[in-house]
Amino acid sequence: ACHVSLPPAAEPQEIQVFVHLNFFGLLRFARVCVKQRREEEKTVEAPEVAQGGEETAGAETAPEVRKLVRVVKVDVPYQVQEAPGRPTTLQLRDFREDELNMDNEDRLTREKMDRLNELESYLYALRDDISGKMRDFATPEERAEIEALLESSQQWVDDALVDISTVAKSAVVAKLEELQAVGGKVSRRFEEYSGRQEAQQLLHAAVSESRVAAQSQDEAYAHIPVEEKRKVMDMANETEAWLSEMMAKQSGLPPHVDPIVTVLDMHNKRDALLRFTQKVFSAPRPKPAAPPASEQPAPQEDVNMNEGEQALPEAENAAPVGEPQPQQAA
Repeated sequence: ACHVSLPPAAEPQEIQVFVHLNFFGLLRFARVCVKQRREEEKTVEAPEVAQGGEETAGAETAPEVRKLVRVVKVDVPYQVQEAPGRPTTLQLRDFREDELNMDNEDRLTREKMDRLNELESYLYALRDDISGKMRDFATPEERAEIEALLESSQQWVDDALVDISTVAKSAVVAKLEELQAVGGKVSRRFEEYSGRQEAQQLLHAAVSESRVAAQSQDEAYAHIPVEEKRKVMDMANETEAWLSEMMAKQSGLPPHVDPIVTVLDMHNKRDALLRFTQKVFSAPRPKPAAPPASEQPAPQEDVNMNEGEQALPEAENAAPVGEPQPQQAA
């Protein structure tokens, strides 16, 4: 509701109320104004009329005053009154807080469900692996411990799904970490066993590649010193000896024992050998020595070629030696 305060007037007044309708279907009063009619005098130039009712062509015009009526809109004060049953500002604030709390609770519930699904998926995968492909990589005591923990964890997950609001998110994460700590040891042994042969082959290939480069007679590596090539060969031999020793020790261990040499160790050895070989054989070829400086020729004097041309006419005019000179008449 909107209460408008109007100024006193003798005649009924026309009121305009401007409202805005928002996305939620609520009205907002933006402006209230009243229409008023105002008379104004305006001077208009009008021609004079001659006797007989005809206008004279050259007659002078006299100003005419006319009254004009103009409608103006005047803003008036208004006050919004709350309708019966409409929530107050304090109630709207409480409703907003309740809405935010419900959104936060829904988000937390979704996160807990995601963690519970992750826990349940890991639980089923570990149960299948410990009784299947990873059975030989765990001792009997470890298998018994894992199976008991899997059984208790399955019961805990079933109870949590009945009423998830009673379970904290941190409790779900802690239960998942507990399972991963027990099953992670067995999983790492299986992963090391699965990747050991490939890592061994890659390291053998790196040793062979370094030896071939050290024994190469290629002209492109002729500038590499023999001492540097010998260092590459020694490092390749040391790496091969280390690998043979480690694999001999590893082959005598049962699969449920932690490995002596890991896949990461062999990768690090391979990277170190290839990096050193690349460093040695990527040395640039030395630049050829500059030739010795030759002796500078002695400077020659400049000969003026025009001197003979200037003396030639004088020689032509001169008389031959031994001939009489012509005598001039007195």
